[in-house]
Amino acid sequence: MRQVRLLPVLIFSLQIVFFTNGMKIPQKQDPLPELKWWDSGIIYQVYPRSHQDSNGDGIGDLAGIQSRLDHFVELGIQAVWISPIYQSPMADFGYDISNFTDIAPVFGTLDDFRNLSDAMKERNIKLVMDFVPNHSSDEHVWFNRSVNRIEPYTDYYVWKDAKGFEIDGTPIPPNNWVSVFGGSMWTWNDIRQQFYLHQFVAKQPDLNYENPKVLTEILAAIKFWLDMGVDGFRVDAVPHMFEDQRYLDEPADPNAPEGSLPDEYRYYLHPYTYNLPKVLDALAEIRQLIDIYTAFDGKDRCMMVEATIPNLDDLFLYYGTESRPIAHFPFNFEFINRIKPGFNGTDILSMVDEWFQKMPPGATANWLVGNHDNHRVSKRFGDYIVDPLNMLIHLLPGSSVTYYGEEIGMQDTWISWVDTVDPAGCNAGEDRYELFSRDPERTPMQWDATKSAGFSTADRTWLPIHYNYTILNVAAQSGSDESHLEIYKKVELLRRSNAFKFGSLETKAPNDGAVFAFSRIYNSTGFIMLANFGDAQETVNASLEFEDIPAIARVYTRSQGFVPEGTFVGSSINTNEIVIGARHRLKEPPTPLFSYYFWNKEHHLGWCPVYKAGSTSWLWNMMILAGFSEKQLENPPKQLSSLARETYGDAEPDVKTVENAVKLLIVRHPFDRLVSAYRDKLSNSSVGHEHGTHHFYLKYGKKIVQKFRTDPTISQIEPTWPEFVRYLLSTDLLQYSDDHWLPAYYSCTPCLTQYDIIAKLETYNRDQGYIIYRLGLDKVLKPRWAHKLQTDRTQLVSSYFGQLTKTEISELYQKYWFDFTLFGYDYKEFLIYGKET
Repeated sequence: MRQVRLLPVLIFSLQIVFFTNGMKIPQKQDPLPELKWWDSGIIYQVYPRSHQDSNGDGIGDLAGIQSRLDHFVELGIQAVWISPIYQSPMADFGYDISNFTDIAPVFGTLDDFRNLSDAMKERNIKLVMDFVPNHSSDEHVWFNRSVNRIEPYTDYYVWKDAKGFEIDGTPIPPNNWVSVFGGSMWTWNDIRQQFYLHQFVAKQPDLNYENPKVLTEILAAIKFWLDMGVDGFRVDAVPHMFEDQRYLDEPADPNAPEGSLPDEYRYYLHPYTYNLPKVLDALAEIRQLIDIYTAFDGKDRCMMVEATIPNLDDLFLYYGTESRPIAHFPFNFEFINRIKPGFNGTDILSMVDEWFQKMPPGATANWLVGNHDNHRVSKRFGDYIVDPLNMLIHLLPGSSVTYYGEEIGMQDTWISWVDTVDPAGCNAGEDRYELFSRDPERTPMQWDATKSAGFSTADRTWLPIHYNYTILNVAAQSGSDESHLEIYKKVELLRRSNAFKFGSLETKAPNDGAVFAFSRIYNSTGFIMLANFGDAQETVNASLEFEDIPAIARVYTRSQGFVPEGTFVGSSINTNEIVIGARHRLKEPPTPLFSYYFWNKEHHLGWCPVYKAGSTSWLWNMMILAGFSEKQLENPPKQLSSLARETYGDAEPDVKTVENAVKLLIVRHPFDRLVSAYRDKLSNSSVGHEHGTHHFYLKYGKKIVQKFRTDPTISQIEPTWPEFVRYLLSTDLLQYSDDHWLPAYYSCTPCLTQYDIIAKLETYNRDQGYIIYRLGLDKVLKPRWAHKLQTDRTQLVSSYFGQLTKTEISELYQKYWFDFTLFGYDYKEFLIYGKET
């Protein structure tokens, strides 16, 4: 049997379903094909407003990008794709172009562009421009001349007469077409006395490609940038370029997302405005121009297109044919549009296999997980999946794209309505802007812990910076072996190997679909990658799943927080018994969830509630500070916690609010807290101290009994204490979903938040006076609750923990180990009451 050399294995912890056989693509044979730069290198998307500000105006620019080029070198980036930097009034932040052959002053000048281009060439980094052919700005000279019917520009845009007029003289649009950003796709122009079409915002009139002169103009603009030395183009929104000339109403989508409104794009199907056949013809002419330049000087140039088309057979038409090539590759949005929360290894397998099975022979695949139009990976799936998805997209065959900040696991930033600037959000209105705004994924790059995350010297940046920038940034992760950044670098190095460039691909979804795995092997050398997307630890027999895998392999890298910890980088493992922890296993506390806190700006106080640890008394205090009287609180209109959350909201606070606040945390012995939560919420299904535990019975208790009751002689309908404990032990922390038994470290992240005061319920009678005095609120608040130290605590502890085995108590301790360790609590006094078996 052919032997494979020691394999560097990539492992990481990370969901579940059925076993599915995968596929195998053989390795490339001699003579080996010459790889283009987009085949072997990573393309990095820069959103210029957010990359680096060089002049202190709070907005990123070309000189800023140039100052950070060495970051790309350290990452091993082959090409940088820059989102639009053309002259623009910035109605859609550069995607509304008023001059296709000049630079917007906010980003710099053509000289700045030349300097950036030269500096990139010195570092052997390719420059890819984001080009927008579908529309221009309404401030473009072409549009102004078209409005006034000045030839040859009269028909450079799509103009239509009114369908009719309302009684008051208001013109009626030609049809029901709705723009991508909401509202009619038609806007009336008083000068021309016609409607013009805009598939996006009104300041982005669509160019009329039924007029061949328009394509000639666009080709001239592309030629301008080719003459400037660019190495390729990412061509934006290409399926929108043509419209059906019958201008029929578009039908409603029977599968539109729930809650869609008739003035929203997602409410309709778009057979008359999207992905018409003539699009391919126009793109083929653009590709022909690019290939002429390549044929002339021998320098490889790339054309990639953005076309969000769910049917792969239709999408792959954008590759073109050998006789009429179009794109070198269309962007692959499957990880964004097809892979949803709750996915498993089988979902990844079917998506990857379908792409390769349907892709034209000899074509280049493409992989990406994020961009400027979609929530970041950590927002969609959680921080734990950042490393696995980076490994997947960069080690599967083909071109891969990194959206800025993905290398460090940047997160979406909550943006208030006041700070919202994205037209997609602004057009939706204050009540619905968060459904559509793309601002959260576009916030400034987090370089270090200095002012404005090292992005700018300005006091205010164009979008707020995430409050976690002091701990989540490039500088903090540089040199830290298991940081997202260093793992990213190791993965990039593996792309340089022959196993990546020319190796075979074999895909699997072992362990009933919980795991996705693939191997890349070239001439008996290569690597395998394993990702557990399940809720339970999995043991994978890789030597059974893959052909010709040796008995022993070496761990090349692993994801941040990987368990078991004994599987460290450089260690040797048996390939027939590779253990991978569950996707939700936490090695470290998560990022601070400041939206969970109660922030009182007037009194500069931020309190993180740990329920069953003095929470009722501090909910009362927070309501007093919000202006409620004691009389109002004695008979509140709803549960106190609900009233407090309604009053304070759950929006992310701005950086200044967090920095200026005294941050307060009150904790309690984890086991005492669990007993209190059980007694108060689950032990009686009809009566509760706060709002009746029937609610908790229906939500948790009934399900706990159904799953964990093994003794048929138990007559009570409520879960017993041991049943509750079994639920806690068998359920992933992130799926507890109730704050009363979620560990304090998870919801309040004391390792990552600089608390000014941490008090204990055990000494609360003393501590609350100090807290009020320390906050300077002794004239507003007064100690109200005395913690009733239970004289019969020993009896209470023994009565509950005497029902558990010592093993169960030890396992429960492991679940809450962080809380015990951080706050100085011991569990041994509970252990002595446990049963041996």
